[in-house]
Amino acid sequence: CRVLLVIDQLEELFTLVDDSTLRRRFLEALVAAADDASGPVRVLFTLRDDFLGRLAHALGARALRHVTVLGTPKRADLVEALEGPLELTAHRFDDERLAEEMVDAVVGQASALPLLQFTARQLWERRDVDEQLLRRRDYEDLGGIVGALTHHAEALYESFDAEEQELARELFLRLVTPQRTRRVLPLAEAQEGLSERAPTVIDRLVTARLLVRRKSSRGAEIELAHEALLSSWQRLERWIEQGEEELTFLDETQRAAALWDARHRPDAECWRGAALAEALATAERCRSPLPPLCQAFLEAGRAQHERERRARRRRRNGLVAVSVLIAVAALLVAARFRSEQQE
Repeated sequence: CRVLLVIDQLEELFTLVDDSTLRRRFLEALVAAADDASGPVRVLFTLRDDFLGRLAHALGARALRHVTVLGTPKRADLVEALEGPLELTAHRFDDERLAEEMVDAVVGQASALPLLQFTARQLWERRDVDEQLLRRRDYEDLGGIVGALTHHAEALYESFDAEEQELARELFLRLVTPQRTRRVLPLAEAQEGLSERAPTVIDRLVTARLLVRRKSSRGAEIELAHEALLSSWQRLERWIEQGEEELTFLDETQRAAALWDARHRPDAECWRGAALAEALATAERCRSPLPPLCQAFLEAGRAQHERERRARRRRRNGLVAVSVLIAVAALLVAARFRSEQQE
């Protein structure tokens, strides 16, 4: 038989995989899977255009001979994406102009398709089952395309109390990379160091379809449900801008801490000197608590620094003691020499 291997969002290999050796081996296996034109295997992968250069550097030209640039779908294609599925289910819009108006609100935007997808899902859940209609008034109540997602996220956030709002902020920032892409995290890691109410907040975000929880070989994982949240929800954009230093610091610390932990926490892998001092200072400024592994990594560095400082002090004290002894011995020799001369 013939096999088509499809890999979506290959950019996550660069944003989520810390181990460069693992990344290289995966890419080599990907290339080797379809290196024979007469073989039965074909590989198709999708990648954000801003990561194409990194992939070209990692793979070389041999794997990028057939590149298709996918732009934002054309207006007619977006309209078809809304109307086609309705026809298959014998549903329709109560206003035949609504699909085109929805498309006009997002056409040309990079996140046009996911925004339409979310809004169409909201309309479907509010549909008139008896008449088999998706209604304009429901669309207007949602606030239109962009308003549907942001209004939904904002309404849920406003329903939280102060502690839940802070937990939601910390969770969302943990699920974003410094490159402003979604980060998939094991559920346990996502709520590490947070209060006991974190699972309740996660449950509400999952129920509201702002987060997705799924099972994998690593156990339960969560991620942002819609990449459009990163560009459309102003509150999240503001959090990211305000926490840019924190995001970058957390990303770098998590990578270093994971490598340190994987190598059985050797002292040689701890940060030292200026790097450690800067990291500790940044940790003090962080609004969100660091995950326990990051805290352990920085504390190990601090402890190593203290041991080295005490060792240097002992060496310095030892040198001082030796110097004093030498000076005393020199004085005694000098005194004896003078005494012998006087005799």
